[in-house]
Amino acid sequence: MKSIDELTNTDKAKLIHQLFPEEIAPLLEYTSSFCVSLSENRAVYENEWSSKSIITFNFWLHLAGETEKLIKRLKYDMIKSRHVFAEQLCFNHNAIFFNECLVRYAKEKCLNEKFKKAVNLLYS
Repeated sequence: MKSIDELTNTDKAKLIHQLFPEEIAPLLEYTSSFCVSLSENRAVYENEWSSKSIITFNFWLHLAGETEKLIKRLKYDMIKSRHVFAEQLCFNHNAIFFNECLVRYAKEKCLNEKFKKAVNLLYS
C-alpha cells in the first residue's frame, strides 16, 4: 500500500468507497443537490466567490455541471463500483469540485464519525 502522501485523488476515493460503501449513495445525492443549488442560486454563490481564488466562478460552475451529468448517467455504477466512482469523479479537474463536495458532505451531513475522520485524514 502507498503512503498517505503518495495517494492520488483516485486512490483516496477508492479507499473511501471501499471503507464506507454505505455512505456513497448519500454522498452522491448531496453532491447532486449541491450542483443544482449552485446553478439555481448562481448570483448568491458568485457574489460570495473570493476574487483571490485561482479558480473562476464560471469554471467552478462548469465543474458542477460536469459532475452532475456524471452522477445522473452513472449513479448506480458509482454506488456499486469503487473503480467507476473514483475514476469518473476524481479524474481531471472534476476532482477539485468533487473533493470539495466530499469534505462538505462529511462536515455538514454525515453522521458517521469514522467517515468524518477518514475524510479529514485524507483530504486535510
